[in-house]
Amino acid sequence: MRRLAVVSSIVALVGCSGDPCDRDTIADALANATGGTVTLPECTMFGGVTIPPGVALVGVSKASVVEIGPSDGPIVLQSGGSPARLQNVRVRLFDGVAIESAGTGSVQIEDVEVEVDAGIGVQLDQVATASLVDVEIVGSAVCGGATTGATHGLRITDVADAQLTNVTVQRFSVAGVAAFNSAVTWTGGDANNNMNVGVFAQAGTVMLEDIALDRTCAPPALPHGYAAYFDGQVTVDTLGLSVQENEGFGLVHAGAAGTRPLAAHLGLTAINNDKPAVWAQSADALEVSGSLVGNGSGAVVALDSASLALHDLEVRDTQLIQLVLETTAVPFGDGIQIVGPTPGSSYEDITITNSGRAGLLIDVAGQTLPATTFSNVEITAPAMAIGARAQNGVIPAGWDQGILRTNTSSTADQAGGPIDPTGVIGPCEQPAI
Repeated sequence: MRRLAVVSSIVALVGCSGDPCDRDTIADALANATGGTVTLPECTMFGGVTIPPGVALVGVSKASVVEIGPSDGPIVLQSGGSPARLQNVRVRLFDGVAIESAGTGSVQIEDVEVEVDAGIGVQLDQVATASLVDVEIVGSAVCGGATTGATHGLRITDVADAQLTNVTVQRFSVAGVAAFNSAVTWTGGDANNNMNVGVFAQAGTVMLEDIALDRTCAPPALPHGYAAYFDGQVTVDTLGLSVQENEGFGLVHAGAAGTRPLAAHLGLTAINNDKPAVWAQSADALEVSGSLVGNGSGAVVALDSASLALHDLEVRDTQLIQLVLETTAVPFGDGIQIVGPTPGSSYEDITITNSGRAGLLIDVAGQTLPATTFSNVEITAPAMAIGARAQNGVIPAGWDQGILRTNTSSTADQAGGPIDPTGVIGPCEQPAI
C-alpha cells in the first residue's frame, strides 16, 4: 500500500504517460549515458540502480529520493577508468545496504543524505579511490532504546585512498565508521551518538582532522562503548579531535606483539568520558597534546609501550571511580598512568590538576625506569592525593627532575607501598564489529 500511494502521487505530479522515476527507466538511461549525467527528478524511485564508470546520477534537489526496501537492491557505484558518481539525492533504506561499490576504480558520493532503518548505509570495498563530500548518514539506533537494526553507517574495506570531507555518521548500533586495511583521510564532520563504537579501524592508516566522536554509548548488556577503537597495527594521526561524554573509553589503541600501533593526537579535546580518554597498549609510539578534563580513572593510560610523547597538555579533574580487579573493586583516578618501563618517553609543558588519586603514576612492572625527560611538568595534588610516583621496580634517584609539585612532595609521593595500576585489568574485549 505504501508504494501504490506514493506512485499515484508521482504520476499526478509529472502529468505524463512515462514515469521519469521508474527504476527501469533510470537504469536504462544510466546504462546508455556513456560518460554523461542522468537526472533524477523531484520524486521517489523505488529500488537501487547501477551507476556505470564515468556516469553520474544527480538529483534535482533533496526531494529526489531513492527508496530501498528489504527486497530491493542497493545503489551500486560501478567503478572503472572514470569514477561513478552519486550526487544531490536522499536515500531511504528499510533494510540491506543503501549504497555500495563494485569494481576497482574510483567512486564519488557528494551532497547525499542516507537514512537507515536497518542495515548498512554505505559500503565501499576494494576500490582504488573513494571520495565522500558533504554526506550525512543517519541510522535508527538510539542509546538506551531497543532499536538496533541500523548496524553500520560506513564500512570501508581494502580501499587504497578514502577521502571523507564533511561526513556525518550517527545513530548506528555496531559502528558509525568501520575501516579495514584501508587508508582513510577524514576532514570535518562527526561520528556522534553511536552505540558500541564511533570509529573502528583495523590495519591501514587513519587521519582525522576537526572530527567529533562524542556520546558513544554502551551496547545493551555490555559495560561500555568506545569513541574510537584502533585494533592492531594501524597508524593514526588526528588534529583537533573532540572526544566528549562517551559512555566508556575515549580512544583505544590495542596492539600486541608484532602489531604495535603508532598514534599521534594533537590538539585533542577529551572531556567527561566515563573511562580513560586515551588508552594505548603495546604501542610503539603515542603522542598526545591538548586538553583532557573530567575523565574517569585516567586521562592517558599506556601499557607495555615505548616512545611516549606527551606535551602541551592540560590534564584536569580526573575522576576517581571504582574498577573491578578480579573480584575486588579498587578506586582509580590517575591523570597519567604508565605501566611498564616505556623507554624513550618525554613529558613537556604539562599541567596536571586535581586528579582523584595520582597526578602521574609510573609502574615499571618489576623492571628499571629508563631515562625519561620531564620538562615544565606542573602537578597540583588535592589533599591526600599523590602528585607523581614511580614504583614497583628500580627507580633511579632524581628520576623526577623537571616535575614541580604543589601541595605534595617527592618524599610524600613515594611513601607507602605500591598502589594498583589500572593496567592490570585492561579494557574489555575488542568490540564486535
